[in-house]
Amino acid sequence: MNSNQPVEQRIRELLRLRVGRLLMHNEPTLGTFSIGEILNFLFTLEGDTHNIGGFGVSYSTIKALIGEDAIWQKPEVRPEENHPQAEMVH
Repeated sequence: MNSNQPVEQRIRELLRLRVGRLLMHNEPTLGTFSIGEILNFLFTLEGDTHNIGGFGVSYSTIKALIGEDAIWQKPEVRPEENHPQAEMVH
């Protein structure tokens, strides 16, 4: 266990909750995405508003807290957390 793992987990959870609120979904399935991917997705959804800070500042702050490698590292997903992909309805 690396010393930043609790911080990584908390950042991931806060980002997941923020994305969930934007999508109006209590439990968004983001388990296989890295923190960097979730952060990018959050800015894709809401980056043009003033509700969140700038991407550069957010990224550099997370990088300072957990390190650049950890930002892009995919989380280990336990089998029970690996949800099936949603099907597209035509």
